[in-house]
Amino acid sequence: MAEVSESGTGASSDHIPASLSHDEYSSGVPSRMLWMKKRDQIASPDNNNSLELQGSPQPNLSDQNMSSKTDNQSDSTFVSDQSAEAQIRGLRRIADVFHRVRLARDNPEVLEADPTLKSALLKEKEVADNSLENIRAWLINSFDQKDLNPARFNLARGLKNGMKREESALWENIWSEEVEDYRFKKRTQGFFGYFYSLWKFFFAQKTWEKQQLRQSLRKILRQLPDRLLFDEERVVLQLEKVQKAGFEITWQEQRLAQKISEMSQDLTDGIKDYVPLDINEGSLLDTMSFRTVSVRREELINRIKEQWQKVIEKAQTNRSNSEEQNFILGELKDLIKKEKEGLGWTEDDILWAHSLEIKKAGKGEEKDSPNAK
Repeated sequence: MAEVSESGTGASSDHIPASLSHDEYSSGVPSRMLWMKKRDQIASPDNNNSLELQGSPQPNLSDQNMSSKTDNQSDSTFVSDQSAEAQIRGLRRIADVFHRVRLARDNPEVLEADPTLKSALLKEKEVADNSLENIRAWLINSFDQKDLNPARFNLARGLKNGMKREESALWENIWSEEVEDYRFKKRTQGFFGYFYSLWKFFFAQKTWEKQQLRQSLRKILRQLPDRLLFDEERVVLQLEKVQKAGFEITWQEQRLAQKISEMSQDLTDGIKDYVPLDINEGSLLDTMSFRTVSVRREELINRIKEQWQKVIEKAQTNRSNSEEQNFILGELKDLIKKEKEGLGWTEDDILWAHSLEIKKAGKGEEKDSPNAK
């Protein structure tokens, strides 16, 4: 997998994202919405600052001159060197960080013995995640401009030749996803593209739904070489990790992601005549920002835990052996702890949670849980 953890990278609970909306005092200038002044208006448990890894501070739409990068900008969102060699070096560093995160996740006692090591590792992963976005943006633009700049596309296509095993596996995942996304984009363009999209909607709906989000992500990521991303765009990018973790993206989230992504190129070009977010869209954006993969996983595990506690109570009433059920509860608590520590779940963890979900779904009690990948 390209990422070792699907933890979200959206805004923290004490960070109010900028808005693409106009308030009642606005005269066509983007400003912060009144509904976003207090995040605690949305009911949410205390996340102890560990439900998500925080990214670098993002600009808001009230900032001026944000359509292009300033000369002294040093944010990790940008890669100044757009050469193929730079992408290989970047992938090598990212693969190394992801490898060490996996080791730490599988050996938690090491981090417990040295809290400073954990903090440093999470910071490295944050930088690696940002760098991976850069590389994906470089690849997206290589595909989109392959007719205008075939040399760059050919460099991207042959990039794997200069890689070692770990970065090669990372690159193959990125490449295969972009091939699929680009193919869908091209096939759904124009008059006949409308009918192709309609056919996918009726006969391959899962693929169609997945691509609706991925096309929105693609439009946003391709802006990275030119400017920092706005908070709203960051929230949309967070949905990719939610989707990859197996959680369903609602049609409201899909529609909002599409609207924000369609603004992205206009924002890069300095065009300000976009349609602002209304109050309901702003409220949904705030909820999406909070409901990271970690939050959704905690909600899932807590639901399953409540269900198994009922099973245990029934087993005790019937004087049955509840040792297995108690073991399951213990494992669920460990999953919550692991997610809070910020290093994500292993594939075995996902399969374990999924196996419990299947048992409950068979009784018609669980309909909104993620499927294992």
